[in-house]
Amino acid sequence: MRGKGGKALVSLLLGVILALGSLWPGWASELDERKKELDKVNQLIQWRKQQISETERKERSILQELEGLDRDINRTEQDLQTLNANLATLRGAISTAEQELQKATADLQARTEILHQRLRDIYTEGNVSYLEVLLQAASLSDFLTRFDLMRRIAEQDVNLMKELAAERDLIEKRKKDLEARQKELVLLQERMQVKRTYLAARSKERKAVLGKLESQRDACERALDELEATSRRLTRIIQQLQAEHPSLRKGTGHFIWPAPGYRTITS
Repeated sequence: MRGKGGKALVSLLLGVILALGSLWPGWASELDERKKELDKVNQLIQWRKQQISETERKERSILQELEGLDRDINRTEQDLQTLNANLATLRGAISTAEQELQKATADLQARTEILHQRLRDIYTEGNVSYLEVLLQAASLSDFLTRFDLMRRIAEQDVNLMKELAAERDLIEKRKKDLEARQKELVLLQERMQVKRTYLAARSKERKAVLGKLESQRDACERALDELEATSRRLTRIIQQLQAEHPSLRKGTGHFIWPAPGYRTITS
């Protein structure tokens, strides 16, 4: 009986060994495939992390650029406000100068009329020369009086005409200077407006790029989460295979016999 029982046990063990031997290549192949998959997944994880890092670097760069653009836009807006205020003041000064010029011109015309009237009063005979007026003097005293009076009138008239002409020329020059300054400010204003338009367009374009980068980063982070979940799943599978088949941990490629107590086979 013992002989028959031993033979049966040995036959059972041999059957188990043969069965395990036929299954072992499948387990080893699955483990290798899983490890290869894990390696690929881990490589993809590193690649995705590099993508995220590079995208974040680009985002920081664009954010710094946007901060600079915002500062430039604010300065340009302030400059435009100052220019608009200066132009308004300048236009007011030009308007005042035009009014003063009109008044000075009117005063000059009025005083010229007064001078002409005075001369007509003096020359009652029409176009009478100074010499004729002097020759009409009744005496030497009258002659000297007339001469002194005509000299004073002539001097006053000449001085008055010079003052009026100088005042008018001064106002006209100031008006031209103000108009020239206005042209400069208008040109500067136009350039500022062009600059503001460019900065606004540049800011809009960089914000669009930033939005795309953020979307790319979000997509990469989602992909990274999926890859990391896959990596954890593959790691658990590999650990499970190695736990169920300890001989696979070494990866020797040889069949491992069962417990040492059954090494001696009698039949």
